Amino acid sequence: MKELKTIFKREFTAYFNVPIAYIFIVVFIMVNAGLFMTSFFLAQAADMRGFFGLLPLTMIIFIPAITMRLWAEDRKSGTMALLQSFPMKSNQLVLGKFLAAFLFYLVSLAATIVIPIMIAFLGKPDFGPVIGGYIGAALLGAFFLSVGLFISGLFKDQIVAFILAMVVCFGFYMVGTDYLATFFDSWIGGLGSFFKNSLGVSSHFASIERGVIDIRDILYFISFSVIFLLLNGYTFEGKLRRYTGNRFTAGVIGMLAVGVMFNAVIGGMSLGRFDITDGNVYTVSDAAKKILTKLKDAPISVRYYVSPADKMPTAMKTIERDVADKMHEFEAISDNFKFEIYDPSEEASAEELSKRGILPFDTQSIEKDAFGIKRIYSTITISYLDKKDEVIPQVVPQTLANLEYDLMSKIYLM
Repeated sequence: MKELKTIFKREFTAYFNVPIAYIFIVVFIMVNAGLFMTSFFLAQAADMRGFFGLLPLTMIIFIPAITMRLWAEDRKSGTMALLQSFPMKSNQLVLGKFLAAFLFYLVSLAATIVIPIMIAFLGKPDFGPVIGGYIGAALLGAFFLSVGLFISGLFKDQIVAFILAMVVCFGFYMVGTDYLATFFDSWIGGLGSFFKNSLGVSSHFASIERGVIDIRDILYFISFSVIFLLLNGYTFEGKLRRYTGNRFTAGVIGMLAVGVMFNAVIGGMSLGRFDITDGNVYTVSDAAKKILTKLKDAPISVRYYVSPADKMPTAMKTIERDVADKMHEFEAISDNFKFEIYDPSEEASAEELSKRGILPFDTQSIEKDAFGIKRIYSTITISYLDKKDEVIPQVVPQTLANLEYDLMSKIYLM
């Protein structure tokens, strides 16, 4: 324990021994706050969903900047050989460096607390998603830090370590997106969804940052963080014992495969899910769960035809996100519930859409002190086997409270 404290203290104080640490914190706040404020005043919603939605992308750049020096600097300066001669275990060295980097990251993240304080003065935010967002940010930070620390141990050059860590973190992020999931599914059915749920970062973080704490998501971040820390220790031991390249590569692939399979297994389990939003917005009723669990014969397809946010009036700029959040809760209950979002302007002509009951409607718009009318799409269709599609013609903020009832009623009748 004494050796661990020594390494931790050495690495943590090293951040603040140079002005770059303070510059990093200021830039971290300014970039994240600046990007968030632009969307915040446009959406006019008292929440931090926009902040946490962009945070993983900025972390892909900032986290490797924290970790790039941790091992690379030791290797370049020759300190690595000195560390290897110390009477301490490799896991103590790795954990000491990781905890120092993690605490520095938490200090940077804590500096953004001024944002929810400001929002509390401007409106009445739901602090459930805010708390969930910070929990998710801490877990995601730990994961990316473990990745960056592992890669830093492979190279002497800090720039190379920075770039490669950024690429790997970006890869984990992209694997969890619907874009790549759809791409891989087009090759082999179910492959993209498998990687999205068991390897990708995005889907796990998105659930937590909207205020839904799922034990499976927490275990995902913890398991991969532990795996990369173990790989880091393996790297250190490998340089000490001179493991062959093939043995090292096999060890990395094997550990990652264990992480993927572990998350694939727990993905099908119900380990606990806690909705910490005000009014339990994302808690699915028992009646809805009963209906969804009976979807065993064939998948039911729910399509949401919605105009892009930039064409929406101010009051409806977050409607797509709000509907998608609810639908993802249904997807978590039943594998046979399939949800997709479509832009009507890209899918078919207005005439073809109208034949399927998908019609635009007028809504009031007040922007720049001007009152007007906008014609938009916000319609849900439900398809099941060869039965006639059911339609929820107008999905607006005022009807979101009854969306679950309306949707489940139509599914039940089908």
